[in-house]
Amino acid sequence: GEILEFKDTTIDKMQPGQFELPIDMSAMKLSFSDEFNSLNLHNDQGGTWDTNFSWGAPNGSTLSNNGELQWYIDANYAPTSSVHPFSVNNGVLTITAAQAPADIKPLINNYEYTSGIITT
Repeated sequence: GEILEFKDTTIDKMQPGQFELPIDMSAMKLSFSDEFNSLNLHNDQGGTWDTNFSWGAPNGSTLSNNGELQWYIDANYAPTSSVHPFSVNNGVLTITAAQAPADIKPLINNYEYTSGIITT
């Protein structure tokens, strides 16, 4: 790592404008966008969004190293297809966390909560 040291000054003398750098956006091109007018989930026929990490198990995944309490449902896993954490309304994607139904818990490593993720 590197250390940046400011000598002979105090934090109260610093202003945001001293650190904001201009960005020339004239050569930048938009390479991807999704207005979430619908949700194009990836399946065997294609799609934009995956609902599992690339390393995730077929039944979904979680980030246990973060101490997360929810299991991310994979929309392509038929045994948990009754859980729908994703919804789209007026251009807004909502991913809902909820208590796991009792019949689903054995399928998701007995996690108490379900949720979802989208990746590309």
